Amino acid sequence: MVKVAFARTQPEAEMLQGLLTEAGIPSMLKRSGGFDNPEFLPNGPRDVLVRADSAKRAREVLADVMIEDEHDEATELEEERRLARGETGVTSAGRLAFWLIAAVVVGFLLIWALYQAT
Repeated sequence: MVKVAFARTQPEAEMLQGLLTEAGIPSMLKRSGGFDNPEFLPNGPRDVLVRADSAKRAREVLADVMIEDEHDEATELEEERRLARGETGVTSAGRLAFWLIAAVVVGFLLIWALYQAT
């Protein structure tokens, strides 16, 4: 089986699969790598797979509806994985406040320890 397309959701993947079926090309859907845990994202990204001998024809059939290349797809998948793990790249206000208070407390303890040493 060869991957010929990527879909963000199950319904989108089924639409692509329907286009292939209309063209007489049997296909199969599989959860994309990193999203293969059913509990993780029940409606997450899917890969559309066809037999190797049908891959060229399948890509031609899907060429009109597919707008992303493989690099864009990989970048988007990695971004979705990061977001699903809670890695937004933005420090939350609570986390920032915690570290600010921790720095003030450590600074106070350091000054107090130096004062007591003299």
